[in-house]
Amino acid sequence: MRIVVFAILGCLVGPAAAAPDCPDFGPMTGLYDYWNAADRAKSGATATNEHYHFNADVEALRKGQSATLGADIIYVLRLTPNHPRALNALSRLSLRDKTRQPRGTEMPTECWLYRATVFRPEDGTARMIYGSYVAQLGRTKEAFELLKEAEKLKPDDGNLTYNLGLVYFDLRDYENARAYAKRASELGFPLPGLKQKLVKAGEWRE
Repeated sequence: MRIVVFAILGCLVGPAAAAPDCPDFGPMTGLYDYWNAADRAKSGATATNEHYHFNADVEALRKGQSATLGADIIYVLRLTPNHPRALNALSRLSLRDKTRQPRGTEMPTECWLYRATVFRPEDGTARMIYGSYVAQLGRTKEAFELLKEAEKLKPDDGNLTYNLGLVYFDLRDYENARAYAKRASELGFPLPGLKQKLVKAGEWRE
């Protein structure tokens, strides 16, 4: 998964469609919103968890800091459900290890991603990470729905635009794939992979 460009825009939507086999999360009170400055400042909770459970080795998936990689990442997500870098790291860990539930994570990766959208339905970044994860599982139509919902919240996000372009390509909607590739470049996200896919398919137009 590509590095997430952090931004947040206001627009109310509901949580993503329920992921399979997820538990009831119950009242999500007493938790911290990553994007809320007041929440981040309370007792330094987010920073403290990052310090003890989310160092560079954990984020790069090299090794755990205080426990297994999965357990360290989940320690952060328990308190801050929409922590974007932790969600991103968990998604990459699950894909790298080819398992829906990495060791120490307590429930499937998809449930942690879905939980973030339940906690803050207006968080386009969490929805984008969820959609990108589902896309890499080959569930293209579900990924498209999640990413289009995220686009309503983050219409000018280059990372999201690029990933939507990849999904359009997988859906063989080459016209939109081209448009999104060019738009992503305009937004400062000029990765060549999508353009190369279109060129190889004979579908690139300047």
